[in-house]
Amino acid sequence: MKIFAHQHRPSRRAERGLTLIEISVVLLIIGLATGGVLVGIDGFMPEAMVRGVAREVGAQLRHARTLAWSRGQPYWIEYDLAERRMRTVSPYVRASNPLRLATTPDQRECMSWNELVLPKDRDKLEIEIWYPDSSKARNDQPVVIRFDPRGTFAYHYIVMIDKSEGAGSPQLWKYFTLEVRGFTGDVEFYAGLPEIHAPSEADFFG
Repeated sequence: MKIFAHQHRPSRRAERGLTLIEISVVLLIIGLATGGVLVGIDGFMPEAMVRGVAREVGAQLRHARTLAWSRGQPYWIEYDLAERRMRTVSPYVRASNPLRLATTPDQRECMSWNELVLPKDRDKLEIEIWYPDSSKARNDQPVVIRFDPRGTFAYHYIVMIDKSEGAGSPQLWKYFTLEVRGFTGDVEFYAGLPEIHAPSEADFFG
């Protein structure tokens, strides 16, 4: 008994490959899919950027507070709102060995600036400093937050304004707040404008 293996012969359609129309359809589908992915990423990036800023600010504030408390010396945090950056300012004289306390602000050692927003994204995200009395810090001057030796500092709000959707249309902007409780060192992040309230006993004792 002979067993014959069936040999599949490709159809003429398979032999001649894809037509120009079929290739165009495939490219169109790939283009639409890629466009959809890019739109999805672009829509996600602003909120991710805001959350990244919140993490950076919170980490640097906690670090400065720890330094002030552990060394018993007044450290500063300096915000440069126009450039969307911040840095820690030491109470010690620049490049002093051994360490000597500065007697004037100009003598203080300033750490490197921590860029909160990439230069290409500065037009998309504005940063403001608000205080519990609803006043705002001026954006054209450095904002200094002082930590006393106990690690406490001024209660303030960092307001981040996402302008990625309609730079000239405030109704499309999104607002996010980083509430910095200077007495306890707690930092809370939430969507919307600051929920301003007068400091209570809980803010002092946690």
